[in-house]
Amino acid sequence: MGLSVPVGGRWKQWELMVEVTPYYLPVPAYALSVTVGSTWFSHRGPTHRGFFLQPKLVGAIGHDTRNEYHSNEGFSPVSKQLSVGLDLGYRFAAPGFYLDLLVGGSVGWGWNVTSRANVFLSNPNANSLLLPILGPFPLGRTDKIVWDPNLHLVRLGFTL
Repeated sequence: MGLSVPVGGRWKQWELMVEVTPYYLPVPAYALSVTVGSTWFSHRGPTHRGFFLQPKLVGAIGHDTRNEYHSNEGFSPVSKQLSVGLDLGYRFAAPGFYLDLLVGGSVGWGWNVTSRANVFLSNPNANSLLLPILGPFPLGRTDKIVWDPNLHLVRLGFTL
């Protein structure tokens, strides 16, 4: 779910954005990501709609309960991530409400993320905080560079 605040004056093609996304998966695991950024629209009208670019800062924290039985061996079930990214999309807008169709991604640093490749990739150095939760139990944890595709292909939100 997102909230956008239009910026006026000479910056009228821009808005400030915040998005909060909870995740719960049946493995069981859960996570929360918070995204802040700004959005530039190609449309110059009073309602922001049409194509947009969205640079963003993403913070995420995840708790993989499959790790709990290893906690007495020094493993922590909590992972954290801080990333920068870019989304590209198209907005359908009505007064006070919007629907975005988008693609994008982010890259950053992860703390206590899985050290094995996730189920979608063959490269052991390309990891994500959220994607490995979908795969088998990760045996090792480390701090490393992480990346995420934006899996929020559709976003609903409110605008002021």
